[in-house]
Amino acid sequence: MIHLLGRAARQLTKKEYADQLIEATHLLALAYRSAGLLWAARASCIFAMASISIESEDDSELRVEIVPTVQLWAWITLELRHLPDFLEAIQLLNGMLKALPLADESKALLTKRLKDFDLAFASQILNFTAEELKQMERMPAVLGGLSMFGSQTALLYALGYEAELREEGSLPAEEDAAAVKELLERLASQPVSEDAQGPLIVNDPGQQTYASRILGMTIEAVCQGTESSILVAEAVLAASEAFFATAGELEIIPHTERVSVEIVEDEAADEPSFAFDQDEMRGRIVWPAGRPLASFSANGQAQHLLIEVSATVMGATCYLKDPRAALEKLVEDEAVLDRIDIISMTGNSYHRFLSCYVSRLSDKATLTDETFPIRDGRPQIVRKKLEAPVKAPADGDLTSANPKPPLGDNHRKMAIRSVISSHLWDQAGWKGALYGSSAPGAPPLLGLIFTNEDVARKIFAGWRERFGKMDEDDEIHISIVRGISEEHPHHYVVMITSKLPGLDELTGTDNVIIASRMQHMQADSSINLERFLTAYRSAGRYVLLPAILRPNGPELVWDAAIGKQKLTLRGADEIGPGDIEQAALKMPVG
Repeated sequence: MIHLLGRAARQLTKKEYADQLIEATHLLALAYRSAGLLWAARASCIFAMASISIESEDDSELRVEIVPTVQLWAWITLELRHLPDFLEAIQLLNGMLKALPLADESKALLTKRLKDFDLAFASQILNFTAEELKQMERMPAVLGGLSMFGSQTALLYALGYEAELREEGSLPAEEDAAAVKELLERLASQPVSEDAQGPLIVNDPGQQTYASRILGMTIEAVCQGTESSILVAEAVLAASEAFFATAGELEIIPHTERVSVEIVEDEAADEPSFAFDQDEMRGRIVWPAGRPLASFSANGQAQHLLIEVSATVMGATCYLKDPRAALEKLVEDEAVLDRIDIISMTGNSYHRFLSCYVSRLSDKATLTDETFPIRDGRPQIVRKKLEAPVKAPADGDLTSANPKPPLGDNHRKMAIRSVISSHLWDQAGWKGALYGSSAPGAPPLLGLIFTNEDVARKIFAGWRERFGKMDEDDEIHISIVRGISEEHPHHYVVMITSKLPGLDELTGTDNVIIASRMQHMQADSSINLERFLTAYRSAGRYVLLPAILRPNGPELVWDAAIGKQKLTLRGADEIGPGDIEQAALKMPVG
């Protein structure tokens, strides 16, 4: 759907095909949303709204078909936790309910949808962190002005104003505090809140972080909150989603948990530039200051930049069987350039429809002088597992008439767990493991032997930054698998991977990819390993550290050491189909 509709939209840009273009981009937004690609869905939806607005000028009145498109935009922005856009959409829908010549049935449906939005947002608010609630301290009156009384009540309650809500009658007088808390916790526990992912977006001045889940990877765009940098950040995520949208058919396997791209404006820059550090999985976009992304002169540069960023991220974060063939297929067959072309015009489309390039939460806050500071004694909302939760209906959701896609088609339902920086491990030259001790009674040593000291240090520095000098939660999962060869009884496999996620972490996830590295140890004797295991069982812990292969033997790097507690020892005959060590049995032996 994404492939076909992206190509169709590009070929329907002539004036005589305006209605078909609107339909194609609306359907494209639905397809992106069904795939969990919300930034690309938002961009397509905004393009469709702008197109309807342009066509409405011929009739001197807004077309009623704008209503379902704005409703779709509202659901998308609610799931993105994009508060400025969501509140803009609610304000527009309220106005359309009053001003557009809708049939009675359509008015009733839109009224119901607005109530759905109110309850869905109330559910989200009750899950806000304390820091997120602080950004909402001036919003209660704004929500009331938008007739979002459920959200207004939820916000005031979460901020700690239960007594005031009782005084004004917003909370039933006959219900005690425990009953009210139970009712609101049930609202907070609705699945609609699980659909919302990523940082809370307010678009206010200062550092802002936006995020997307693509093939299970988290891709972040960080900017300083200026209009131009926000537009670039939004476009980077939308373009990356469009670029990866059909990647599942290209034998692409992601191996990286997180990528970050920083957007910096530079007055001295004549044109945009992009640099990427594979070791850190961080990119940096330098954008000419004072040059709006939405300007006509910047459009061509923007397209080139977005393609460069997307292709670079794919190459750095994924295993591609044939990188050149995959890129050619994306460009030639998958119409990815056509999809990115639509995204590069999002700023213009937004301005065409809303007369501004960026909406900010602070703009809404100026509409009221009332502030409700968060209180220390506010109630603590705890999500509960509901037996039969009911999800608020969302326009464009796949229904029984449109069957759900196969597992793996929704990018937000995929996850990656990786303590392995593949780029670094490819360079480090891991050759094996050694065992030793530092003093009688002290934890034994497990050294990972590398040939490249600089890269080995980077690997351990990254681990220490993530997990500390002591891996308290055993995020680095190390297994020793024995009995892999009858012919060579002392051979074994050392496996390094991520700790398996718990059931709570897997909620809402269909597929989990776990990156690992393994080394087949072709030992002639088990003496050293047994000595290590005996000392480990006695101490209950061990020290993991790099060892650099020198001409005279391995040299331990003590200042990079990490304390560990858990070590998994398995026999090949003990490993079942669901065990992560199953991969070790597939290694060649001999």
